[in-house]
Amino acid sequence: MSSDPRFLKAVVGLTQAAAGAVWSWNADDQHWAGISELGFGKDSLEIVHSAWPGHSEKLTEALQESTAKSFTAQFQSNDPDSPPKKLRIVLVPVFGGNQTLVLELFFPLEYETDTQNVVRAVSQVIETLDASNSPISLEEQQPFATWLSLIHQYLNLKKASFAIANETKTWSGWDRVTLAVRCGRRWRIQAISGLETYDRRAGAIRDLERLLGRIRLRETSIQATANSSESESAPLQEHLNRGKLQRIAIVPLFNTNVPLRQEPIGSLVFEQFEFHSPVRSVEQLTLAAPHAATALRNSLDYQRARSGLARRFIESLTSRRGLFAVVVTALLVCGVWCLISIQTDLVIVGMGELQPRHRREVFANADGEIAELFIRHGQTVERGSPLLKLRSPELEWELTRLQGEHRTTSRQIEDLETLRSNPRGTLSGGTSVEELNARAEELKILRDNLQFQMEIVNQRQQQLMIASPIDGTVLTWKTEQLLPTRPVRRTDHLLTVADLEGEWVAELQLDHRDLSPAVLSVDRGHANVTIVTVDSPETPIAASFQEFSPQLVMATGRTPTLPMSVRVSLREPVRPGTAVHYRIECGRAAIGYVWFRRFLDRVQAWWTLL
Repeated sequence: MSSDPRFLKAVVGLTQAAAGAVWSWNADDQHWAGISELGFGKDSLEIVHSAWPGHSEKLTEALQESTAKSFTAQFQSNDPDSPPKKLRIVLVPVFGGNQTLVLELFFPLEYETDTQNVVRAVSQVIETLDASNSPISLEEQQPFATWLSLIHQYLNLKKASFAIANETKTWSGWDRVTLAVRCGRRWRIQAISGLETYDRRAGAIRDLERLLGRIRLRETSIQATANSSESESAPLQEHLNRGKLQRIAIVPLFNTNVPLRQEPIGSLVFEQFEFHSPVRSVEQLTLAAPHAATALRNSLDYQRARSGLARRFIESLTSRRGLFAVVVTALLVCGVWCLISIQTDLVIVGMGELQPRHRREVFANADGEIAELFIRHGQTVERGSPLLKLRSPELEWELTRLQGEHRTTSRQIEDLETLRSNPRGTLSGGTSVEELNARAEELKILRDNLQFQMEIVNQRQQQLMIASPIDGTVLTWKTEQLLPTRPVRRTDHLLTVADLEGEWVAELQLDHRDLSPAVLSVDRGHANVTIVTVDSPETPIAASFQEFSPQLVMATGRTPTLPMSVRVSLREPVRPGTAVHYRIECGRAAIGYVWFRRFLDRVQAWWTLL
């Protein structure tokens, strides 16, 4: 087993060694030979052995004494510039079969190595590799232990179910893992990997629950593969074809505390949409099923215990005198009547910011560098006045190239004109006047094309001068430090110019759950909007509705919001981007709806979809 190539890899990984080797003693030739190595890199095993005085004696000493040895050694790498390395060496003799072997492990000097721990790790690896009936290899023990610890971290049924489904998907490698719980004779989908919520009325959910009810789950798992005529269950094959799956496997979960396990408490459904990277085999999934069943059983027992306490509490209340029950019922009826009958103001609050209505973002219209900057932060500019100038090395190089070709072509035309003025009919080299005329015409056309291209390049260079799109003030902060000599690409944002003397608007972020009453009040003309700045909350600012954004804004880590714009009348100057609190009065409504409107809107939407 020690000559198994997996042996050295497993020992090095388990002991966290830097490198390792396995040596064999050849009694005929009286020398040590390396049979496997790991982690040596460019320094091969034989080179290290030959350049290491006393190495053979150390190996022989460990073998003769039949005990593990630990010592320190210094090595010089093949690279003469690199400093020598000091390593801690552990030699472990391994006996078995017809070979005499010594395991050699290399550890960093600062690593505190316990020789006995290394010996125990080697014994554990040998026992693991010798256990032929174990479907979980040594390399898979760490992921399996991680999965085992993660599925047992919750007692709450919902959290435990989602932990089982998600962590089992990660460990198994299958595309989707579904956990189903048995409720009497029916099955109920408890969790689906990758989904925090799902609609239990969906067709796919109901089809899977009906499938689990149709098949008979025994002690072993069942599976089916696409385009395969062999299947233990016809309903399983139908579900596989209907869902366009490549493979499906169902592993039952039995209560391990009950000796006679007739019916499972749950099941794991593994689905694979396409054949890609290797996944855990069904045998490995079956081996992990008891651990998942234990986690599920613990959460079910915890839920039953909590529901039992609630039931006993309710029974203790109902066992009192009838007058108490009548009083409680009357109070409940009175409370519901008050929630429905009493009217109050429906108010929506939130955050936003003040911005000038007329503001423009200035973007780069070409790739290049910022050559000149004509403005600074807070400077007032007019429409069409230059803001900055870009420099494009590509355009400059292109213009230089065209000018050089234009001058060369012009000189060639002049030379041809000189040759054409020769009174002789035939020139030197056998070139006729007609050929010179044709060549001159071609060069003139080329010169005209070069002239046209130069004009285009000049126009493009003129466009590198970026002007202000509106009359306003430069809002960009620290323009003198950020913009000069900065390389830019086309469409990069450069400046912001806004008209601070014109109209101002408040851009409000309306929570999508407040969208219905806000839009309804605006349509009816009942919306009254009031805002206050964070700097001066005691001074309200009147506002009037302007428009809603056509789409919601999805911000990371926040609920979706709908931008809303309102006109404001400012008495004192403010800075663009000033944060404000807004208050939208949407009329009057029942106090129960005002308090619980978000919950009631969700219930109404759910009821409408039934």
